[in-house]
Amino acid sequence: MNQRGQASQKLNLPQKLSEWEGEAFIGTARNLAKGLPSGLDTQLRRIFDSIRKVELDFKREGKFSPDSVLLLKPRLAYVVARHEKLSSVFHWLNEAIDRVKDEGDFKRLVQFMEAILAYYKYETKTKKS
Repeated sequence: MNQRGQASQKLNLPQKLSEWEGEAFIGTARNLAKGLPSGLDTQLRRIFDSIRKVELDFKREGKFSPDSVLLLKPRLAYVVARHEKLSSVFHWLNEAIDRVKDEGDFKRLVQFMEAILAYYKYETKTKKS
Protein backbone atom coordinates (compact mmCIF):
# COMPACT_ATOMS: atom_id res chain seq x y z
CA MET A 1 0.00 0.00 0.00
CA ASN A 2 1.43 3.42 -0.84
CA GLN A 3 1.81 6.26 1.62
CA ARG A 4 -1.35 7.92 0.42
CA GLY A 5 -3.20 4.65 1.03
CA GLN A 6 -1.79 4.52 4.54
CA ALA A 7 -2.88 8.08 5.16
CA SER A 8 -6.43 7.31 4.10
CA GLN A 9 -6.80 4.32 6.43
CA LYS A 10 -9.15 4.69 9.37
CA LEU A 11 -7.38 5.93 12.45
CA ASN A 12 -8.08 4.14 15.66
CA LEU A 13 -7.69 7.01 18.12
CA PRO A 14 -9.80 7.45 21.23
CA GLN A 15 -11.74 10.70 21.59
CA LYS A 16 -9.60 11.50 24.62
CA LEU A 17 -5.92 10.84 24.02
CA SER A 18 -5.23 10.45 27.73
CA GLU A 19 -7.46 7.36 27.60
CA TRP A 20 -5.41 5.78 24.80
CA GLU A 21 -4.24 2.49 26.31
CA GLY A 22 -0.50 1.94 26.39
CA GLU A 23 -0.45 -1.25 24.37
CA ALA A 24 -2.54 0.30 21.58
CA PHE A 25 -0.57 3.52 21.28
CA ILE A 26 2.78 1.70 21.47
CA GLY A 27 1.65 -0.70 18.73
CA THR A 28 0.55 2.19 16.54
CA ALA A 29 3.84 4.02 17.06
CA ARG A 30 5.83 0.91 16.22
CA ASN A 31 3.83 0.22 13.06
CA LEU A 32 4.27 3.81 11.90
CA ALA A 33 8.01 3.63 12.53
CA LYS A 34 8.31 0.32 10.65
CA GLY A 35 6.65 1.83 7.60
CA LEU A 36 9.07 4.74 7.32
CA PRO A 37 12.15 4.60 5.09
CA SER A 38 15.57 5.29 6.55
CA GLY A 39 17.06 8.77 6.38
CA LEU A 40 14.31 10.64 8.22
CA ASP A 41 16.05 10.93 11.60
CA THR A 42 16.52 14.69 11.45
CA GLN A 43 12.97 15.41 10.32
CA LEU A 44 11.42 13.20 13.02
CA ARG A 45 13.66 14.82 15.59
CA ARG A 46 12.51 18.28 14.44
CA ILE A 47 8.88 17.27 14.86
CA PHE A 48 9.62 15.90 18.32
CA ASP A 49 11.57 19.03 19.26
CA SER A 50 8.62 21.22 18.22
CA ILE A 51 6.29 19.23 20.45
CA ARG A 52 8.81 19.36 23.31
CA LYS A 53 9.13 23.14 22.94
CA VAL A 54 5.38 23.51 23.45
CA GLU A 55 5.65 21.25 26.50
CA LEU A 56 8.44 23.40 27.96
CA ASP A 57 6.43 26.56 27.29
CA PHE A 58 3.52 25.09 29.29
CA LYS A 59 5.83 24.29 32.19
CA ARG A 60 7.39 27.75 32.14
CA GLU A 61 4.04 29.57 31.93
CA GLY A 62 2.38 27.27 34.44
CA LYS A 63 -0.74 26.73 32.36
CA PHE A 64 -1.93 24.64 29.45
CA SER A 65 -2.91 26.32 26.18
CA PRO A 66 -4.78 24.29 23.53
CA ASP A 67 -4.04 27.04 20.99
CA SER A 68 -0.29 26.43 21.35
CA VAL A 69 -0.88 22.76 20.56
CA LEU A 70 -2.93 23.65 17.47
CA LEU A 71 -0.06 25.80 16.21
CA LEU A 72 1.96 22.59 15.85
CA LYS A 73 -0.16 21.68 12.82
CA PRO A 74 1.35 24.25 10.41
CA ARG A 75 4.86 23.34 11.58
CA LEU A 76 4.15 19.68 10.86
CA ALA A 77 2.64 20.55 7.49
CA TYR A 78 5.81 22.42 6.54
CA VAL A 79 8.05 19.46 7.42
CA VAL A 80 5.84 17.05 5.49
CA ALA A 81 5.68 19.37 2.47
CA ARG A 82 9.45 19.12 2.31
CA HIS A 83 9.60 15.38 3.13
CA GLU A 84 6.56 13.60 1.73
CA LYS A 85 7.74 10.28 3.16
CA LEU A 86 6.47 11.53 6.53
CA SER A 87 2.85 11.85 5.36
CA SER A 88 1.67 8.82 7.38
CA VAL A 89 3.14 10.28 10.58
CA PHE A 90 1.62 13.67 9.77
CA HIS A 91 -1.80 12.11 9.29
CA TRP A 92 -1.71 10.47 12.74
CA LEU A 93 -0.23 13.47 14.54
CA ASN A 94 -2.63 15.87 12.86
CA GLU A 95 -5.58 13.82 14.07
CA ALA A 96 -4.06 13.41 17.53
CA ILE A 97 -3.51 17.17 17.85
CA ASP A 98 -7.19 17.73 17.09
CA ARG A 99 -8.02 15.58 20.12
CA VAL A 100 -5.80 17.38 22.62
CA LYS A 101 -8.15 19.14 25.03
CA ASP A 102 -6.15 19.13 28.27
CA GLU A 103 -2.73 18.44 29.75
CA GLY A 104 -3.35 14.70 30.00
CA ASP A 105 -4.10 14.51 26.29
CA PHE A 106 -1.01 16.55 25.47
CA LYS A 107 1.17 14.33 27.64
CA ARG A 108 -0.04 11.31 25.65
CA LEU A 109 0.75 13.14 22.38
CA VAL A 110 4.31 13.73 23.61
CA GLN A 111 4.62 10.06 24.58
CA PHE A 112 3.27 8.98 21.19
CA MET A 113 5.82 11.04 19.26
CA GLU A 114 8.58 9.88 21.60
CA ALA A 115 7.59 6.26 20.91
CA ILE A 116 7.57 6.82 17.13
CA LEU A 117 11.06 8.32 17.32
CA ALA A 118 12.39 5.52 19.53
CA TYR A 119 10.96 2.74 17.37
CA TYR A 120 12.17 4.46 14.22
CA LYS A 121 15.69 4.52 15.63
CA TYR A 122 15.37 0.85 16.59
CA GLU A 123 13.93 -0.21 13.23
CA THR A 124 16.55 1.61 11.15
CA LYS A 125 19.33 0.16 13.31
CA THR A 126 18.04 -3.42 12.98
CA LYS A 127 17.56 -3.04 9.20
CA LYS A 128 21.25 -2.20 8.89
CA SER A 129 22.31 -5.30 10.82
